[in-house]
Amino acid sequence: MICEMLNNTPPDMHNQRPTSPVFPKLLIKTSEGLTFIHHEQVLFIHEQSGNSTLHLDKKASLLIEEPLSELRDQLKTYSIFFEPSKGYLLNLLKIERLIYGSENFLLMSNGKYIPIEKSKIKILLNRIKHK
Repeated sequence: MICEMLNNTPPDMHNQRPTSPVFPKLLIKTSEGLTFIHHEQVLFIHEQSGNSTLHLDKKASLLIEEPLSELRDQLKTYSIFFEPSKGYLLNLLKIERLIYGSENFLLMSNGKYIPIEKSKIKILLNRIKHK
């Protein structure tokens, strides 16, 4: 798995998913090896044509070797992640603005616009209210 939380569980429990994050860094598998990334550095993940790109603070990005669906499953532990539309998973703490129009977008802290489905706007606003 490219994105797994490291924890201090006994070896026989490593295949079990922890109930809460013990170690706040993600283990990301790329073509160059493994990279440790603090989950709060993640702005968003975008999947296109089967490839996922992890966008980070400081305008850096990494091409990841696993699909968004696997990342989504691993990041469920952190309540700061949200799926605004197919192919995107973003960090709620990195949203700067919600833009309404014929198409709806979220402006992220790195200046990128992420599409948000109309049906997801209310869900997003409820999630932010309850933070």
